[in-house]
Amino acid sequence: MLPTYRQLSDVQEEMVWELGTLNLGPVKAFHIMRKRYGGFENVGATVDDCKNFRKRINSYIGEYDADMVINRMTDKK
Repeated sequence: MLPTYRQLSDVQEEMVWELGTLNLGPVKAFHIMRKRYGGFENVGATVDDCKNFRKRINSYIGEYDADMVINRMTDKK
């Protein structure tokens, strides 16, 4: 589990994101992935990797949050 070999796959990132929309944090998302993949060693990432992913997503959304809401309302209109 060296840092160069640890990373979340696209499917895992999407799972962390979707579970975050259900108000489950990155730690709970990691535990769900651990059970789904059959153990810690099969996930290929750590809890900290999940936390860092959520932090990157939240920092990106923080800059464009108002724009996203306006675009969504415009699309619904």
